[in-house]
Amino acid sequence: MPGLELNSITEKVIGCAYRVSNNLGIGFVEKVYENALAHEIQKSGLRVAQMINFGTTKVQIKRLRRSVNWKTPVL
Repeated sequence: MPGLELNSITEKVIGCAYRVSNNLGIGFVEKVYENALAHEIQKSGLRVAQMINFGTTKVQIKRLRRSVNWKTPVL
């Protein structure tokens, strides 16, 4: 059931993004949000490979769909 696992991971990442946004608010440099999000994601038991952009006043969620051109990050 890969779809259910993906939904679970997505929920965790979105929850982490909201916690960071709600706790820190606005006004910090991007690196502060990036580090806080990486920390929250690691606390939730996931590995971090890419960050979310906090450049707007509220969190916006966009789901990416895997395509034939999708590149898996090399860790």
